[in-house]
Amino acid sequence: METTETTIDLKDIAYILKKHLKMLIALPVAAALLAGVVSFFLMTPIYQASANILVNRPANEVTSSVNPTDITAYQKLVSTYAELAKLDIVYQEAGKQIGLDEKATKELAETISVSPKGDTQILTISVQSEEPELAQQYVAALTQALKVTGAEKLGQDNIQLLDAPVLPENPVAPNKVMNVAIAFVLGGMIAVFVAFLIEYLDTRVKRPEEIEQATGLPIIGMIPLLEEGERA
Repeated sequence: METTETTIDLKDIAYILKKHLKMLIALPVAAALLAGVVSFFLMTPIYQASANILVNRPANEVTSSVNPTDITAYQKLVSTYAELAKLDIVYQEAGKQIGLDEKATKELAETISVSPKGDTQILTISVQSEEPELAQQYVAALTQALKVTGAEKLGQDNIQLLDAPVLPENPVAPNKVMNVAIAFVLGGMIAVFVAFLIEYLDTRVKRPEEIEQATGLPIIGMIPLLEEGERA
């Protein structure tokens, strides 16, 4: 059983792209416009508020020397506070402090991000919300709840607030420019795929070169297409 192998050279690719040029332009532009409408007018902006805390020796513990062993211990304690901030007892207490119901508290808790800054003793706590004021209030309440809970569970208050959360002015999501760019690129990829798929499914002979490729014989002449009433 013989197998036929189809090869596509650069001239064929250029011919296909030129033939479907309108679609290759229209589809990415349409996708970008659609993404722009959705991102700018339909998607709800999300705001993020953050606070930085320092995990260090208790405030009432006075010492003039810095012990490297203590610093290492506090750096490890940062991970403990990072996990503690995500516990029900902490985020629910934060919700109570600002008068949120259980449902609203859980929705905010799902957006909590707690990340240590490298190998330092600093911990960043962030919360996202559709309401910038709520995000700011909840982060402030969360750091206070973490401070109290940590003192109760660990037996000492190791948290110092470095900077209070500020009211976010610009949303962190959606990334409108990125959405439009991604939609444009995806639209272009889909357009190219559709163009080659159409050509693959269309088995008609459309160019003299295709006859030569299919038969392996040279073309010695062509009959011109004449309009009705014309003579060759």
